[in-house]
Amino acid sequence: MTPLLRRLLIVVPISVLLGFLFATLGFRNGLDETVFGHPYDTGGGYNALGKIKPLRLDTSVRANDGDLRRKEEVVPDGLKVKDLAVALENRTMGFGKLFVVNLPQNGDRRDTMVLASSLSQMNVDWVSGLPDDQPIGETLLRRQDQERGGGQLKQNWRAHINAVRTTVELGLFSAIILEDDLDWDIRLREQMHAIALSTRTLTQPLAVTNSTKPIYADPSFPDPLLSNKVTEIPFVGRPATIQPSKSAYGDEWDVLWLGYCEMQMPTQRTRNLSRGRVVLTPDPFVAVKDTINYDSDSYPNQTRLFHHTYEPMCSFAYAVSQRGARRILYEAVERNATEGFDVMLRDMCDAAPDSPAKLTCITTQPSLFSRWRDGRSEHIRRSVRLNMGRGVGGDQREWFDQYPEESA
Repeated sequence: MTPLLRRLLIVVPISVLLGFLFATLGFRNGLDETVFGHPYDTGGGYNALGKIKPLRLDTSVRANDGDLRRKEEVVPDGLKVKDLAVALENRTMGFGKLFVVNLPQNGDRRDTMVLASSLSQMNVDWVSGLPDDQPIGETLLRRQDQERGGGQLKQNWRAHINAVRTTVELGLFSAIILEDDLDWDIRLREQMHAIALSTRTLTQPLAVTNSTKPIYADPSFPDPLLSNKVTEIPFVGRPATIQPSKSAYGDEWDVLWLGYCEMQMPTQRTRNLSRGRVVLTPDPFVAVKDTINYDSDSYPNQTRLFHHTYEPMCSFAYAVSQRGARRILYEAVERNATEGFDVMLRDMCDAAPDSPAKLTCITTQPSLFSRWRDGRSEHIRRSVRLNMGRGVGGDQREWFDQYPEESA
């Protein structure tokens, strides 16, 4: 045996072993089981055991952000996503686009949203509704029996339909759509990470599933008639699911309802909806005062639930998949809708499983986005709006908390 061959026999196996170890570590740092991290986070991400990373107060832009020009997505929409952390580090939080609906007369709201999204390292695309002086006939609510709706209703309808239509037009797998007067936590990406993992748990087949008969953690999904059981799945120790191929949030959802003014939860009596729940407790991003009570179910303070939507009101913030956007656009065009966009969306989410308009809609309680009113917002602890002065001034030693734990 030549000396060269002997060296190859030694070096190659060692290289293979090291490559395997690094690959394993890389996957462990990218899949569901590991700590969430990205260049723009403020700390506090969840790991597989439900533990929380220490809050990092430095939210300054990293040097590799260059001259702050709009960056392309880190992970292109539609790519097979194996690394959830990388997918959510982009400036649209793992979605194809981040739209904000805005009426031309509300320039002050746009100013504030530009600043808030900038501090949260998010790229925003603006979608306009109708100005006050534009004829009502230009909206999709155009039939005679629909003229009873007020101008504001039609303006809101047109703005949301424009955003949904653009999602279809651009062929995006997903988009997140916000209204222009919202507030959110400065640690929003960490919360979206938990949404992604929980949506997978509720809608993706289990990893043990064979290709002919998918098995789900929730026995009432996708057909709620198969089981009337309310299945509670702990966020800590949730079962492994098949990796999604289209989105970091999973492949089988239509709407993620992230901001609302009212939300119910499916129970044993809710025949048309799947009843699985992912339970995360305690969640330090939830205000101590927030308690979730439904019927006989009561959860400890600082509990966050992920579940299918039921009777939601107000579409402050939501994400749509391409499949969901197409169904919504079709329904808007074909249906004699006489009420608001959020009512149509609610009806599609609550529809019977065999309805052609049925959407698979997932939410979280408490809400992740809240309307900003009179200098405050509900449920949001470290409000991006209340902390804008600290962010702009570089004073990041201590973020203001609207609902500090010691006040409980």
